[in-house]
Amino acid sequence: MTDVALGGARPKLGIGKIIGETFSVFFRHIGHIALLSLLPSLLIVLVSYMLLPEGAAEYNLFEGLDPVTNPPPPYSFVNNMASTIFSLAVMAIVSALIVRLAYDAKSGRPMRTAIYVSSAVNNLIPLVVCSVGASLAIGGGLGLFILPGLYLAAMWCAMTPAIVIEGAGYKSFGHSRALTKNYRWPCMGVLIVIGISTMIPSMMFIALIGFPINSGPVVYVLTSIVSSIISFGLFGVATALLYARLREIRDGTSVDELADIFA
Repeated sequence: MTDVALGGARPKLGIGKIIGETFSVFFRHIGHIALLSLLPSLLIVLVSYMLLPEGAAEYNLFEGLDPVTNPPPPYSFVNNMASTIFSLAVMAIVSALIVRLAYDAKSGRPMRTAIYVSSAVNNLIPLVVCSVGASLAIGGGLGLFILPGLYLAAMWCAMTPAIVIEGAGYKSFGHSRALTKNYRWPCMGVLIVIGISTMIPSMMFIALIGFPINSGPVVYVLTSIVSSIISFGLFGVATALLYARLREIRDGTSVDELADIFA
């Protein structure tokens, strides 16, 4: 790959434009995004809730750590890992759906839900394996002073689009690494802004009603689904637009030309 540049100057990623377009696509197509995300979000929430350790739903974080009056719930490594891996696998599939939607939205095409689902199914195994592996590595990096995880997230942010657009399969790690070279800090900036934006609704819920898990299963499920839809939608659209911009910089390929792959 070679950068498309005039006089050897490296083109800018355009952080502000990508963030603005992300929110524009998200709000213009929030109905379709919610439709694609609703069932997967519900599955994640229900499985996570069922795998909570005994007493977790009644545990009150506001009362502080008191081994007598407010003992913490027992820790279950197996349940936590099962819940995490299941959630990551479902999230990978939803991300693939949203990536396809974002390109149709960007190119002015009508929404084609059946095609999005077909693409995700056709790439299911590499999509799940690569996404789960990357997410676990990113999570481990976040635990090491945060920055390593953010750097890995930026380096692999084009992985899902590479799978569903290029059919890169397990080579998507390398494809994303090559695409994001010299642009990882700007990519990180986009992901940080989107990440903060997805946290705002959850913070508002907590401020108004407290932690959803302490408010009963119905409130927990509803608030978790809304938060998941927002997170899936914003991150899915953002990664699609990052991929499109990086391909434009590297290969001179426009969004419309990339969208022709979906025709």
